[in-house]
Formats: sequence, C-alpha cells, structure tokens
Amino acid sequence: MNCAHHKPTSNRGHFEAESIGNLAFDSLATDQGGSVLGLTSRGIFIKTENKWLNFLSFESFRGPLTINLPMSGDSILPIRREMKLRITARQIVFPDADLVISVQNPLVWQPQPPSAPPLPESERRQRLISSAKQIIADKKGAGLAGILPRLLNFSSRSHLHTEDISTLHADILHLQREMISSSHLPSSASLISLLGSGSGLTPSGDDLVSGVLLALNRWVDLIFDGQDLDRLNQQVVEAAYRKTTTLSANLIECAALGLADERLIEALDRLVSGKEQEATHIDEMLNWGSSSGIDVFVGYVIALAA
Repeated sequence: MNCAHHKPTSNRGHFEAESIGNLAFDSLATDQGGSVLGLTSRGIFIKTENKWLNFLSFESFRGPLTINLPMSGDSILPIRREMKLRITARQIVFPDADLVISVQNPLVWQPQPPSAPPLPESERRQRLISSAKQIIADKKGAGLAGILPRLLNFSSRSHLHTEDISTLHADILHLQREMISSSHLPSSASLISLLGSGSGLTPSGDDLVSGVLLALNRWVDLIFDGQDLDRLNQQVVEAAYRKTTTLSANLIECAALGLADERLIEALDRLVSGKEQEATHIDEMLNWGSSSGIDVFVGYVIALAA
C-alpha cells in the first residue's frame, strides 16, 4: 500500500513505511528498545536490541536492512543521534520526537535470483574493464579505484606503482593471486585479513569483502561450480563481528546470504549476464556511500576475474 500522502494523526507524526527489506522486517517482529546510531542526508541508522542495524531511508533504493520512508528528512527534523526509540506492534516509536513509523503493511523486498544465463568469459571480462575505466574516470582515486588497472591488467594514469602499494593493496593483490592460482575459493584467512582496513562505518577492506562474498554467493555455480561456500561464509562473518564495525559485519553477513542493496545486485548481475552493461548501473552503484560502491566493485573484480 502506498501511503506517501498519509497525513499525521492527532498531534503525532504517524507514517507508514513504503517498503522494507526482508531482514529488517524480521528483525522488527519482536518488541524491543533501541536508539539512533547515526544520521545522514539519505536516512537514519537505528540500532535495536538484536544484531541488525536498520536504515530508515529517504530514498527509493531498497535493501535487506532498509526501510523506505514516504517523506524527506525535513519531516523528522527532531530526530538526533543517540535518541531512544522502541519497537512495539511493528511500529518504530520515537517518543521524544512525537513520531511513529509503522512497518505493519509495507511491501517486503528481497532480491530475486539471477534471471539470465552468464555471458561468455571474454564478454564478462570486457564489462569489468569498461566499468573499471568508467569508475576511474568518474571517481579518480577515490576508495580502492587506483588498484583496478593492476587487477584487470590495463594501463591508466591512476595505475598504482610499486612504491604506492599500501599494506591493504598488497593484501588485495595477494588475494587475487591466491584465487587465480588455485582455481578455488579464497581462504578465509585472506578475506579476514582485510577486515577493518580503512576508516569509517564501513572501511574499504570490509566493502571489498562484501563484494567478494556477494559475487560468490549469488554466482557461485559460475565462479566455482560445486564448491561449498558455507564454511567460508561462516568463518568470515564470525570474524567480522569481532574485528570491525557492526554495520560492516551486518553487510558482510547479508552478502554471505546473497543479499545487498538493489543497486549493488543490479550492477553485479549486469557485469555477469543479460543486456549490455549500461553506465547508469555503475553510476547508481557508485552512489551507494561515498566510496563504498567503488570498493564493493573491486570485490566483484576479485571474484569474477578468478
């Protein structure tokens, strides 16, 4: 039900969420307390008493932990960091802001399995290279973009020279060599070594690991046919909750389940299959966080080029 024009009732702001990710929907089934973890121009991160962080989004893009709201941030200006909230009867209640957001009847979203067969390997590689060049042109050296020419073996002004390689870059190159030489799933140790590398709520190393796991779990039969991902998923997810931020660990666990923001899913599937890769799919992926979309793409390259 679309309630974008729902009016506040009585003296309280009362809104119905337009859609909600499947994991967010499940996590809000139990009455519990919580608080506001962070605020951005695109939405609000909330922490509840279970392990999942949910994102109240002012945008239309859906994700497993996203709750899409029918209003802009201006509508809920009283919200502030660390403000207390409670979940009751599938409602998110902010008592101090006189605000209620209902998640009783929204569309529950989760990505569908890939619908098109994979392209030939040469065409998939060309899509990776053309997308990498677009990212470098658009984002210059943001995030891990500078390592893409080395990973895909093409020349670029942003190409990292030997003296420019950081510990993180060296670990990424080691991971790629390991996967190519063994024709096997990466070791959990190689992925775990990247966790927490970088700064922010989702450091670059974490975003790369999310990209690798998402590509592997969504397209495992293409990349490593017949190999068991369960042990790798379990070890990396458990390590993420010990070594990095809760938000990163949540996103890594989502990736291990084959789940992610729909922009990341769409870009990944277009790299592997279907119609000609369009620049808009990369643009939308790059708008996922400041540089997180770039770093997830580097994870795609590690997995798909193997």
